[in-house]
Amino acid sequence: MFAKFARLQLTSSLHKRMFSAQVFVTGLPIDWDEHEINARFSLAGTLQKMHFVKSATGLKTGKVVITFEEKASAE
Repeated sequence: MFAKFARLQLTSSLHKRMFSAQVFVTGLPIDWDEHEINARFSLAGTLQKMHFVKSATGLKTGKVVITFEEKASAE
């Protein structure tokens, strides 16, 4: 459903083992805020936290790291 808005990228296996409930999402509209991310991705599971990746000037890049409460939600 939200796949057309974003591209999920899984990290290396070592990183995935350490942070198995995290996903790195790219290609998001830069005007999306926490509420929009939560509304779209909470369909997969409960979000524990999110971190917007910003440029050197502090602007949103359309990338976010989402941490789910459960590992299964991130898979």
